[in-house]
Amino acid sequence: MTHEGAPRYRRPPEILRYHDYRLFLKDSYLHRKSLRNGFSFRQFASLVGLKSPNYLQLVIQSKRNLTVETAERIAKALKLNANETLYFLALIKESVAKSEEELTEARRQKMIAIKRLTVSTVPKAQQEVLTKWYHLLVRELVLFSDFQPTGDYISRRLGGLITPEEAELSLRYLIEAGFVAVSENQTFALAEPVLSTGVSTFSRLQLQKLHAQMLSVWAKNIERLNFDRQEVHYLNIPIREEKIDELKRRIQTFQEEIIGWLQDETDPDRLVQLGSYLMAYPSIKDL
Repeated sequence: MTHEGAPRYRRPPEILRYHDYRLFLKDSYLHRKSLRNGFSFRQFASLVGLKSPNYLQLVIQSKRNLTVETAERIAKALKLNANETLYFLALIKESVAKSEEELTEARRQKMIAIKRLTVSTVPKAQQEVLTKWYHLLVRELVLFSDFQPTGDYISRRLGGLITPEEAELSLRYLIEAGFVAVSENQTFALAEPVLSTGVSTFSRLQLQKLHAQMLSVWAKNIERLNFDRQEVHYLNIPIREEKIDELKRRIQTFQEEIIGWLQDETDPDRLVQLGSYLMAYPSIKDL
């Protein structure tokens, strides 16, 4: 037997749907209460391993704040995975930030968590998506409110860098491979919100060919596109060998922040490509 209105809480709340950690805690409590008649805040506190029986109730009522240590215990009790925990902690840190630096760092961690929670790895059966540099760009055009499933439209949107025939074949492939969904009323949508090639999904040769294509296209765009629509920089960095892996991780973290930041973008009107390339030249011992 459950309390009145319980059907709403039959499923565990999904942390990514929340921008307020207190509301997430409240719905987590109500979910358990819907499953077990008589479930109380005392039992909720006991589940987390807290001595104070009304502590979580006070947190939900905004009368107390959570510490990181307590939040980690709550995340474990609620069986949040590592990335869900990262998002949960970021919400808490964002709510209690006392300086602009703390707020910025909390939001950075939140964006990283959003990216990790929404990304989908391309399965091996769909590897053809990386055989042409423009497949994933065509896919993103589906998000545009003025999208038209025609070769002419797609070709124009990509600045004529592919022909209408190539554009039509690309869209057909994306639909057949499951990257783009088409409803009965011919509405187009992305089958997944975010895609990642993954670390081990594709061979090194496949990725090298894709990036070689992309760099060739970018070389053309540098001359063709307006300068105010580009941001072209490169760094020459003297660095020790043992720091290269850390440099790669920092680049990946930056990319995760950008993806998380734009995750809720609505009504886009421009397609942007942002690439990161690190080329480490031989050390003296390799010569």
